[in-house]
Amino acid sequence: MPVACCLLPAAEGREPLLRIYRQAYVGRLVAALRGNFSVLPKVLGDKAFDAPARAYLHAHPSTHPSIRGFGHRLPGFMAERDDLVPHPALIDVARMEWALRTAFDAADQEPIDAQALADVAADAWPSLVFDAVLGVRLFELGWNVAPVWRAL
Repeated sequence: MPVACCLLPAAEGREPLLRIYRQAYVGRLVAALRGNFSVLPKVLGDKAFDAPARAYLHAHPSTHPSIRGFGHRLPGFMAERDDLVPHPALIDVARMEWALRTAFDAADQEPIDAQALADVAADAWPSLVFDAVLGVRLFELGWNVAPVWRAL
């Protein structure tokens, strides 16, 4: 049997198919941002979230096969593009969400044993230095966004 009889004919006008793929890809990445920043779209509203999300995708396309960490630059991007953010507190919402997400994803560590602390001599306490666990995140917020985050 000749090979030619088993091949599909060349697609005419591949552009519509590529456009569909491109739109689906962008839609999937916007959905990933919605998942990685679950409170931000609720505060902005789904439609209003699309503009900064699509602008972010254009400026910072995904380069990793996993979308788990996609959006790590979104808070900084929002700070640079205040034209896309109706209120600066939303930047802090994004900062807080990302900090919580990365803290959640951090590796588990063994806590300090209470007895080990009890055994430390009293005169040794002033010179003790504790290391923070891997999930600790320190970040600065200009707005009190925690109540909004908790409410949503």
